[in-house]
Amino acid sequence: LGGGLKAIWQAESTIAVGSGTSGLANRNTYVGLQGGWGTLIGGKHDTPMKTTGRKFDLFGDYVGDTRNLISAKFTDIDTGNQNLGFDLRPDNALMYSTPVFGGGWDINVMYTLEDGAKDSEILSANVNWKTGNWYASLAYETQGKGNNPAVGAPAVTGDQDATGIRLGAKWTPGAWTLTALYETLTDIAGIQDADSDVYGLGAAYKMGKNVIKG
Repeated sequence: LGGGLKAIWQAESTIAVGSGTSGLANRNTYVGLQGGWGTLIGGKHDTPMKTTGRKFDLFGDYVGDTRNLISAKFTDIDTGNQNLGFDLRPDNALMYSTPVFGGGWDINVMYTLEDGAKDSEILSANVNWKTGNWYASLAYETQGKGNNPAVGAPAVTGDQDATGIRLGAKWTPGAWTLTALYETLTDIAGIQDADSDVYGLGAAYKMGKNVIKG
């Protein structure tokens, strides 16, 4: 666009050859602006909270995926209703990402507009640091109570804002990858005192084309 300013866009789609459940632009899909001041996008995108969790998962999309523990996503056995969890790709999102500054720091902040319900906004942010073979990330997210009433209704109605904090660190000396992750969640699904704490340690060792990890 001139003056160092770019217009950017992405339409990320699912292509599921085996099941035929493909979807057009159903993943991270957005338009935005990018310049020396950073990147601003609007559309559908992973939250910074989710991005932080994925950076330290050695078993992503396998049975050992850490989201089985850290997302706090569950289905009510009486009603079949499902809560949002804390690994989201929300619609109607605005996100600003800084350029890397101060020797390896960057910040991402996302805010979503109300999506079909009052008080359904989501605020999610993370701060990341990378230098040499060290990487660390701290994330915070709050989900407005409007996201929660459908969970467990009518037996349980969430009327609180759900909040979460994630902190992860990774060290990659040579063939090794060592990770640590901590998360604390409060008022999950808007239910008062429905809280969770998760601690995780991971290690992986690469031998040629093979990796041993746990």
